[in-house]
Amino acid sequence: MLDAIVVGAGPAGNQTALKLAEAGHDVLVVDYRTRLGDKLCTGIIGRECFERYSVPKEMVLQEARSARFTTASPGEVVIARQNPQAYVIDRIRFVSEIADRAADKGASYMTGTLVTSIDVGADCVEVGLRADGEFRKLKSRAIVVASGAGSKLAEMAGLSPARNLAYASQAVVDAHIDPEVTVMLPGALPTGHFGWLVSRGDGKALLGVLGKPRQTGVEQQVLLAAQSAGLAGARSGDWQRWPVPVGPAPVTVNHRALLVGDAAGQVKPATGGGIYYSLIAADLAAETLDRSLRADDLSVRSLSSYDTAWKSVLGRELRVGRIARSIFERLDGPAIERLLRIAEASGFLDEDGSFDWHSKLIIRGLTYRMFDAAFSPFRAVSSAISAIA
Repeated sequence: MLDAIVVGAGPAGNQTALKLAEAGHDVLVVDYRTRLGDKLCTGIIGRECFERYSVPKEMVLQEARSARFTTASPGEVVIARQNPQAYVIDRIRFVSEIADRAADKGASYMTGTLVTSIDVGADCVEVGLRADGEFRKLKSRAIVVASGAGSKLAEMAGLSPARNLAYASQAVVDAHIDPEVTVMLPGALPTGHFGWLVSRGDGKALLGVLGKPRQTGVEQQVLLAAQSAGLAGARSGDWQRWPVPVGPAPVTVNHRALLVGDAAGQVKPATGGGIYYSLIAADLAAETLDRSLRADDLSVRSLSSYDTAWKSVLGRELRVGRIARSIFERLDGPAIERLLRIAEASGFLDEDGSFDWHSKLIIRGLTYRMFDAAFSPFRAVSSAISAIA
């Protein structure tokens, strides 16, 4: 019998497998893809993530020292720093490299394989698999579900996945931009949506849009906005589309089962970035499982330390980010424009902020007196922010 089956070979699944394999456990990773890491993602990470997880420099496509914010009106707001604040990485190579390290430590992989059932019993977890038209069942002592947002596999394991979803689209375009991140806000786009243009450093850029709810024609709008501003040229290839969680999962722990990564909503609600938080949560999941496997206690009580641990690290960020997103979704173009101009004129944007940890900056912004007029329709936010702060 296996010690653990990990469903999903993204950053969360591979990192969990790596840490469990390093601890000497017999781990199997299952993924329906044959090309690991191949999903919609800009592949942008902050400096803290880059350094903490020792991302090889050869995987860096572009460094970003500045961010440009644009709306429908002429002009733009630029935030610039002396040192790199973010890195655009080759996500497929990065994810595959974690998988290779996990395999070197003894983890097994089954790609091109669908999970058809998960039955959590008193003594083991039985997982049904289908590959090349053939069905089989495997048993393990525990299961880690890291199958991404919108997956139904979590419920099979008695877990409750993130249900508050936004929708992202991304395509490759000819780049007419400097190596910085461009963010397109409401006014240029419909209310509740923001777009991005991120250079890959090869004459191409990633153009994307995220919003809730999904809106017809928004992909064409973000493309036209980028082209009209002279930032991008023609699109090459099809649009990729993916659900993005913007709130945490209700239940991430069950008997013999853990939920990790996008499926658990361990994603920055303000931006939709999930690589760093997934890696952090994966480390915590592996630590918990290692202790529980060694103690031969895979009860909810034993595994609940994972729930406590990841919420202790990420919970505040997710709560504050959800509040900020709920406000952003209701601010129209003129309101966004006023906020940007006030922030620029007051020097608010000159203060250091973290690419990976947004709560401090969000709380400062929502309680900043010069923003009172713009936030006046959201007075209920004050009490919520006070409780979190």
